[in-house]
Amino acid sequence: MGGKPRGIWAWAFYDWANAGFNTLVQTFVFAAYFTAAVAADEATGTAMWGNAMSLAGLCVGLSGPLVGAVADHTGRRKRGSRF
Repeated sequence: MGGKPRGIWAWAFYDWANAGFNTLVQTFVFAAYFTAAVAADEATGTAMWGNAMSLAGLCVGLSGPLVGAVADHTGRRKRGSRF
């Protein structure tokens, strides 16, 4: 890894805060909005939201190894990254 400790801590805290924000919005805020305002009724909205999240998770799980292998093969990194 070899980065500066301050940079490593900064990325770790950023990742920690961003994960919490995404979890909160996706689980509570947008899911409640979708079931109440977008879908025909709450039961249908809950089922549709669950199916959409399952499909998204399946897509990420299946494509992750391929995308990771491509990223490892190209060796590209974010500009300015010290990690």
